[in-house]
Amino acid sequence: MAIYKALAQAECKYYGKTSMNECIIEKGNGLFKYIYPSDYRNVLIEIANSLTQETDIEIYTDGSMKNIATNEIMMGCAFVISALTKKSFNCGIADNPSSNKAELMAVILSLMTCPKATNVEIYSDSQWVVNTFDDLNFLTIKNIERSKVNYKVLWLCLFKIIRIYSLKVKITKVKVHSDCDYNKEADKLAKSGAEKNVLIIEDKLLLHNGTVCWRDMPIEHNPILMIKGIKDTQFIEEFLMLHRNEVYRQPDLLRIKICCNELPTCANLKKRKPDLYDEDWKCNFCKIKEETFNHFWKCNDINTQELLNGKINELGM
Repeated sequence: MAIYKALAQAECKYYGKTSMNECIIEKGNGLFKYIYPSDYRNVLIEIANSLTQETDIEIYTDGSMKNIATNEIMMGCAFVISALTKKSFNCGIADNPSSNKAELMAVILSLMTCPKATNVEIYSDSQWVVNTFDDLNFLTIKNIERSKVNYKVLWLCLFKIIRIYSLKVKITKVKVHSDCDYNKEADKLAKSGAEKNVLIIEDKLLLHNGTVCWRDMPIEHNPILMIKGIKDTQFIEEFLMLHRNEVYRQPDLLRIKICCNELPTCANLKKRKPDLYDEDWKCNFCKIKEETFNHFWKCNDINTQELLNGKINELGM
């Protein structure tokens, strides 16, 4: 199926009037009503109420990821406000895990607590957040909607908060694990936040005109690349489900390597690292022929021939 046909099948939600534009009312009854669970919402409202008299605010934000490259990956984000009475917040977040998303969510949640027409300076150790913010800061909302930036729905939410509440925001890069106590505290809170309950922002707040969704979830990355990835995954799944490819569905890594001719024979190693493996090297056992995949199974000088034949029978090759 062509990628554009697949994209056309994705759900395209259209809202004539976004919820963000309806939130020009008091913040306690506006933005925060889209935050769940209520425990997090109440903490954010309390922080916002304590800042109503502030005109200049400094915020330190951070994000964290745990159990990377596992099925139990967790994300956390946090911010620390260095006002007269220090305020802090941390929580867990989910879906489309990445350190960039964790850092960006911390910035968004911190801006939700700022009163109107405030000068806000945010300190973040994420160069991606700083650079992307600088690139998008002078664009219109429509131009941001047309951009191909990752986590576009979150960036749109951030800039709508800034413009609807007339905030003057500057994001400054701070070194990771710097000597700043506020930054250290934000880092510590972000790591502990990864183990807390997940904060949920209702889709109604994030969706904008023409938001593309997949299975009722907004696509946070480039939609074209997202749909392409989905189709590639579906193709691989269909390929593996063919009866002739049953061997590939087994969890035995050796079986897969054998079927794909990916055993680390000398011939394969020369292709992978020609600077390390000499072109003249032969089979390590007979020293005569090149050690190819076929030669590995036929070489008469391999003392473990019977063992290999037993393995072949075991795998049903």
